[in-house]
Amino acid sequence: MDQCSGVDGLCPLSCQDDNLNCFLIDNNGFIFISKRSTETGKFFGEVDGSVMTQLLNMGMFRQVTMYDYQAMCKTPYHHHSGARPLLSPIYTFFAVLKWLISDFLIFLLEFNICDFWPSDNLADAHKHKKHDMLQPCDTEYPVFVYESTIKETNGLIECGDCQKMFVAQQIANSNLLLLVTDAACDCSIFPPVLLEVKEVKYILLSQCVRLCSPFCCSPTAPISRGVEDRFL
Repeated sequence: MDQCSGVDGLCPLSCQDDNLNCFLIDNNGFIFISKRSTETGKFFGEVDGSVMTQLLNMGMFRQVTMYDYQAMCKTPYHHHSGARPLLSPIYTFFAVLKWLISDFLIFLLEFNICDFWPSDNLADAHKHKKHDMLQPCDTEYPVFVYESTIKETNGLIECGDCQKMFVAQQIANSNLLLLVTDAACDCSIFPPVLLEVKEVKYILLSQCVRLCSPFCCSPTAPISRGVEDRFL
């Protein structure tokens, strides 16, 4: 992994240099080979946000938003205020009734191990079950794609007290790029570029249109026009 001159045979850059970090990354920015084995398989933006941000600004990579319509998300667990039962005796009655029923059902399901399992652990397990409940949802996440028209680029990144050098070059007949960066310059002032998955929240109309039910999508449905007018 050297960059050598074809004239004099000198290699001004060598990946054996401790002051250089060398990566082989694929066309989606994932690390194929690194000098540190723990970085292999990670997204490069997670390892070096400064260089990945610069590659995005230079157009060597572009971000595309993808959607997952078959995802599962955790059900939010809401903590009720302790003052709320004081506001409504009816709420208190139903809360106690719900608590009695739920505990009775748990007892029926787990009575055979109750004598061997501490009650505190049962309460914690019940709480974790509530936190770990999943429900169908839609999510969006970023995907980074290499722009193959840019074969090579380099630059300097201002990192406060130092400048970080980097060189990126496409490897011929492959979907890989060789990326060499300065290991001595600390660019931690730049945040990492992460592949964060976010749940998509719909308003009533947009969710209805996405599902494309006959009620919402039919141009002849008079009520659907009224629904749309209320959201415009």
